[in-house]
Amino acid sequence: MEHDSIASGQPPRMSLEVFVPQAQEVLHQVCKQHEQQQGRKRPRGHPLEVSATQLWMGLLLCLLRGMQCQRDLWRLLSWEGFWHFAPVAISDQAVYNRLARDGVKPLEQLWCAVTRVLEQRLAPYAQSQLAPFARGVYALDETILDPIARLLAPLRGLPCGATALLPGKIAGVFDLRLQQWRDFRFLPDASEHCSVQVRDLLRLLAPGSLLLFDRGYFSFPWLDELTRLGYWWVCRLRTHTRYTLIHVYFQSETLFDGLVWLGSQRDQAACAVRLVQVRCGRGCYRYVSNVLEPAQLSAAQIVQLYSRRWDIEIV
Repeated sequence: MEHDSIASGQPPRMSLEVFVPQAQEVLHQVCKQHEQQQGRKRPRGHPLEVSATQLWMGLLLCLLRGMQCQRDLWRLLSWEGFWHFAPVAISDQAVYNRLARDGVKPLEQLWCAVTRVLEQRLAPYAQSQLAPFARGVYALDETILDPIARLLAPLRGLPCGATALLPGKIAGVFDLRLQQWRDFRFLPDASEHCSVQVRDLLRLLAPGSLLLFDRGYFSFPWLDELTRLGYWWVCRLRTHTRYTLIHVYFQSETLFDGLVWLGSQRDQAACAVRLVQVRCGRGCYRYVSNVLEPAQLSAAQIVQLYSRRWDIEIV
């Protein structure tokens, strides 16, 4: 990992040749810890030919190596072996049945263990200068999965673009200081507003954290709720949103910084917010935040912080 890039505030860049061995090293460390814990909780009865740790660690290794199908996992377990796990004489169907029977919970537990180890390794390089008043700085985002092809009979009658063809979406929380995913999950309802489904992710973050998100999350109730719960936030102002000016901190041809009420008399947000407007060439960019004091977070820092939201798509 390029420590200099982390200290400078830039997302770390790592070649695949360097990343894969380091990732395998982390998995090996987690594997040892996981086996020690499982050893204290050994279940009764005849031990499985392939332990849960061996099975799911093997799956993660296959993914790192560009796994194409489940047969790759069977080859690793039965032909090659890995680390201290010797090859096991099992059929490919036995591996498929085991994956289907166990479900995803063992993999989730293993992934949480990997996340904890990575967090410990990244802690010395955390970008603590990023909004130091906040307990953490996180980006929230989600994306809708590609529509399902209308190949099956029940789907052939649906028109192109139908909501029923959307398999769902994925949403995540990204720790900007550590450059690490905090959580990443599948959401089955692709049509529900993201501010509704993100509440489960919000429970992972301590009040006092700073959240960065795009205009897809923009709604008066959501912004007010975050403020009441004690979270800081920065987002872009949605186009055509009305507001009433309360106070001006600074104003010039290229920059405006002041306090406003969002909305109109019929539909108004409950909490005042800070509006920062920047003109660059022919473009005009508007940001809103509940960090109301420029001494705590300057207009320039608000713009820079929001630009870091894109780290979620780089790392």
